Amino acid sequence: MQALVEAVTGRYDVCVRYYRVKKKLLGVGELHEWDRYAPIGEAGRDLTWEDAKELVLGAYRRFSKRAGDLVEDFFNRGWIDAPVIPGKAGGAYCMPVTPRHHPYVMLNFTGKLRDALVMAHELGHGLHDRLASKQHIFDFHPPLTLAETASVFGEALTFDRIMSEENDPKVRLAMLCTQCEDAFSTVFRQVAFNRYEDACHTIRRKEGELAAEQLGEVFQEKLQAMFGDSLILTDEHKVWWSYVSHFLHTPGYVYAYAFGNLLALSIYHRYLQVGPSFVDDYLEFLAAGGSTRPDELVRQLGMDITDPGFWDAGLKILDGMVSEVERLA
Repeated sequence: MQALVEAVTGRYDVCVRYYRVKKKLLGVGELHEWDRYAPIGEAGRDLTWEDAKELVLGAYRRFSKRAGDLVEDFFNRGWIDAPVIPGKAGGAYCMPVTPRHHPYVMLNFTGKLRDALVMAHELGHGLHDRLASKQHIFDFHPPLTLAETASVFGEALTFDRIMSEENDPKVRLAMLCTQCEDAFSTVFRQVAFNRYEDACHTIRRKEGELAAEQLGEVFQEKLQAMFGDSLILTDEHKVWWSYVSHFLHTPGYVYAYAFGNLLALSIYHRYLQVGPSFVDDYLEFLAAGGSTRPDELVRQLGMDITDPGFWDAGLKILDGMVSEVERLA
């Protein structure tokens, strides 16, 4: 975990650069916490169900015919529930069952380009579960640290296809901004949360119980660090630590979000470097499910998660996305 923390906190500049651009795009003098996720234009265009299906399947097939065939089964065999109907819950998820029974994908398709990325993400989970079905019931589902690998990887495949085919610079910019902010909330923000947790527990051991005001001051300090001078957190933000239930009920949990997301991006960066010869090793990596420790599994792909340079590879993808935002802006 220390290698991950050092790599991410050492690249807070990526986040700072992005919000400096966003400040100009929004045309405001200062950004505050309520501006963080303000949309930059319309992120995408309308898609039919068939368009979205072709886009996602095509992205998976470009990577691997085998992966594409396994994903196509979800469409052909009715394993996706996509219509928006009264009473249906919002969001999307993939529901695994057992190694002997296929998973189901639940989503809400509204005909937007963004929905295709959500579909690609959830089908990545489905692909992961199907490949790991050779494992027994206790080992087939990946641990939290690996659970987002296939989903983020599949989303990246689809996003790269969208960007390679999209010519409208406004759509490209809006899509990039959305992807950046999603990644920042999972990588930089969760590591900032981790630094807050670590600081609070360290102070508690040294000084005893902390007052709510102290907790707020530490939270403000650790969260402000990821934004630098590009976004100013107000005094009202100091109490936001209190709504994060993980701090109270599952201490130490939040790092796994950053671990999983950045792991997937680092593996994707490896694929971009290696090319087609990487495909079979990656599919075997997914087929292991939760049967092997994450560090040992990743080592089979020729990488070492204890090396900060491994995590730097994923951060380079985020750096490149911000560079493209800067160019388009």
